[in-house]
Amino acid sequence: MKENDSEQLSPEAETALRDYRSALVDNAEASWNDKVAIRERERQTADQQAVYNRAAKGNLADTARQEELLRDAREYVGMSLAQAVVELELPPDPSESDIETACERLGDRLMSDALRNYVPTHRHRGDFRLGPSEFKAAVWTEGSTSLEDRALTALVARFLSLLRAAKLTSDRDRPSRSQRGRPQEIPDERKAAAAAVKASGGSNKEAAAALYNTKRPTQQQAKNVPAILKHFQQKSNQ
Repeated sequence: MKENDSEQLSPEAETALRDYRSALVDNAEASWNDKVAIRERERQTADQQAVYNRAAKGNLADTARQEELLRDAREYVGMSLAQAVVELELPPDPSESDIETACERLGDRLMSDALRNYVPTHRHRGDFRLGPSEFKAAVWTEGSTSLEDRALTALVARFLSLLRAAKLTSDRDRPSRSQRGRPQEIPDERKAAAAAVKASGGSNKEAAAALYNTKRPTQQQAKNVPAILKHFQQKSNQ
């Protein structure tokens, strides 16, 4: 018997290990889907009250212009959300509280950027009368699917993709009878990051930037994204 044969798991043990990892991913995904759904239901009433409170502080015309600025600010922040999620550092094995803390940091960073670089240039900047915390509440947390919910969904998708990537890496690194085939050119970590971009509503071009680790992906690289992520998802679910 070869020396490393004794370290190999039996077929039954390998199957049990794969089933355990798959269950871990499925349970984590279901838990977070339930959490997001509850947050969305609870927010509807709170959003209506928040708009009413802002309207009570000014006349109708001023309030309408400020609400337009807030809607535009949400769109501005939304355009940079996908890339910001990819760039955000997460611990190797994040807990639910780690992900929520990361989402909070992400919101603070994006709101600070919007207040500094977007609001002062808006045509209704003269009607803007919110403080930083009120601005964040209005732009980051309001909406049937808020920017905060989109960020949480993307962060969880990234976390789950990393779990799947770790499973694939573990399976791939286990000794096998054959080592034929070309080495994988794109690391699973980058595929997981690209999947997170798509989960947050990003375009194929934005996902390609994460996938190929470049700021300016080519059209062909963007076209490659759906097929690569589909194959990655299929492997992850095995």
